Amino acid sequence: MLNAINNSNNWQQFEQYLGNLGNNPASKKIKGDSFEWLVKYHLLTKAIYKSNLKHVWHSSEIPYDIIEELGLSSPEVGVDILAQDINNEFWAIQCKFHQDKERNVNYQEVATFFSVTERSKTYEKLSQRLICTSAYEISNQITKQHGKKLGFLTYHEFGNLDQNDFIVLGS
Repeated sequence: MLNAINNSNNWQQFEQYLGNLGNNPASKKIKGDSFEWLVKYHLLTKAIYKSNLKHVWHSSEIPYDIIEELGLSSPEVGVDILAQDINNEFWAIQCKFHQDKERNVNYQEVATFFSVTERSKTYEKLSQRLICTSAYEISNQITKQHGKKLGFLTYHEFGNLDQNDFIVLGS
């Protein structure tokens, strides 16, 4: 998963690296996992996020006590990344990598994320939910049905990652 980040100098190379993997189920899993780790490192290194977040965990790294506190399931917690901000509130983050940037994230792709993050025990502890995607846009149905505490990072954020960003991400 980290190979895609470490072997790339910008977003276009990252996309090309993942595109070269093909479309079989194992490759799709690698692409998704690679994008999740890229998002995690982006949140840890980009100044606007870095100054507001004190912890950023990939789903495989979330401490058990926090899983319990938020009422998440285990071992599959239902979010790809969890962050804790400087006010000790949590951000639930869902990542969706689309090789085809023009294929918007649709409701079915994130339905489980919403069912998990809208459980009352979980929802009350969240200050933010983010959907991060390599696609240009998110389906309007998502914001119509789940617009509260919801933000997006799309291709418009990731597509601008350059050599300086990847040097930091890969270190």
